[in-house]
Amino acid sequence: MKNLILLLLGLLAFINMKAQNISAKKNTLNKVFGDLVNAYGNAKSAPAHELIPKSSDEKYIATYISTPSPIIKVDEQLFDLCMQMGADSLNALSIILSHELAHYYNDHHWCTDFAFALSKEAKSKAEKEKNYWHSKEEKTIHEGEADNFGLYHSCIAGYSPFNVYSRLLHKIYTAYGLPENMIGYPSKNERKLICKEAENKIVKLYPVFQAGIIMLHLKYYTVAADCFQYLSMYFPSREVYNNLGVCKLFEALDYNGYDSLNFIYPIEVDPLSRMFQSINRGVDRNGKEIIQRQFFQEAKTAFEKALALDPQYVPAFINLACLYDAKKNYQSALGTISEIPVSVSYSNDIKLIEAIALYHTGEKNKSSAIFSELAKTNSPLLVYNSELALLAAKEKSAFEIEGWKDEWIQHHITPINRTCNFSYKLSLDSSHIISINEDLVLKSATYSFYEVLTIVNKEKKITIEIEKCTEESSPFTLANFFVLKENQCFKITSNNICWLVNYNIKYD
Repeated sequence: MKNLILLLLGLLAFINMKAQNISAKKNTLNKVFGDLVNAYGNAKSAPAHELIPKSSDEKYIATYISTPSPIIKVDEQLFDLCMQMGADSLNALSIILSHELAHYYNDHHWCTDFAFALSKEAKSKAEKEKNYWHSKEEKTIHEGEADNFGLYHSCIAGYSPFNVYSRLLHKIYTAYGLPENMIGYPSKNERKLICKEAENKIVKLYPVFQAGIIMLHLKYYTVAADCFQYLSMYFPSREVYNNLGVCKLFEALDYNGYDSLNFIYPIEVDPLSRMFQSINRGVDRNGKEIIQRQFFQEAKTAFEKALALDPQYVPAFINLACLYDAKKNYQSALGTISEIPVSVSYSNDIKLIEAIALYHTGEKNKSSAIFSELAKTNSPLLVYNSELALLAAKEKSAFEIEGWKDEWIQHHITPINRTCNFSYKLSLDSSHIISINEDLVLKSATYSFYEVLTIVNKEKKITIEIEKCTEESSPFTLANFFVLKENQCFKITSNNICWLVNYNIKYD
């Protein structure tokens, strides 16, 4: 009896341990899946996802099933294969999940398994559901598209999928005993070629995204806009259009005169959360109102495209409200704020642009109440605007306000003495080259733990070194919303992105 009890207890412990193991795997899957859904940033609700235990009768490898309800299924054995890839384990898992999400977001209403080769059980089910009878050409096109979108968004989510795909496919074919050639499917070698073509494409396009974000951070808005405009031809997503609009809006704001009150707008940038206006405030207009109007219109068009792709995309609403306020169309700014979906939490960013617009319409009591609430936060951006509104209410002169701004910046935004912990390696022997347009060329190269970008136009050559980091790994800190031009290194963090950026600028 005692032995039987011990046996039962051991069995229960084994079952419990196995349940905990599955639970941990599901948590990892959920984390990577969430990162990728956030990177895709699509208006469509994310599909369901499920880790299929090895004991299950379902024998999918990894697949997207569109009906009756969209769901992505990943076999536990495939999850384990990814985890066997050491430092690339999560990168491999991101490839699997991002590929299937690409099928979903691109409306591919039929399913095949990740490696193109269905297991016998899954193939039988696919035949019954009439998902199997698509031509090899159709499958090749759709899977190639899923590879392109999958790899790109894996990068955007903060993973490093390059040089992983081919090894992952080999593991899948070996572990599942898949034949290298199947009727109606690309062969294993053809599948590797498809993914290699996707890698070659995305390894060039992802640096364009990086360059756009960094140039926006450094306030080279024209160069940043060119990068996002280029990306929009390949990935016309709400984020790309939003970033493009922000670039154009900042270009327009650079034409504001010195006599402007110059509140600092909560202009939303993905993946950056804040941008501070240049310390060199105000550009001599010299009759350049026409150029400013053009920038405003281009920004408005970009934000509207972002909202057309996702009518609930709050950053574009906020940015559009900022644009209307900057154009002195204050009622339209307030109207745009009122259009933000009621289900959205009323964030400080929304409150800030509302307070600014109300201030400009003369509703000082309502504006002051909001500014007073925002001033209680620890955000320098919100405190600055609140103090500026209070000062302006005292009817100070433009000269006095400008002097206060300079003092405020010097007091709150002081460069911190630092030594960048990495040096330039300017050799680009194995670089990729993309002509963004006739005036702008981008070169990129990836080394063991860092990347080098070189951006060249008629005026300057900017060399950028990017090292991935974690929140704790930065050797320096900056105010989280402001970068001074003379600083040679800084840090960009948001969502899953953490970059240490070192740069050098040479003017012709």
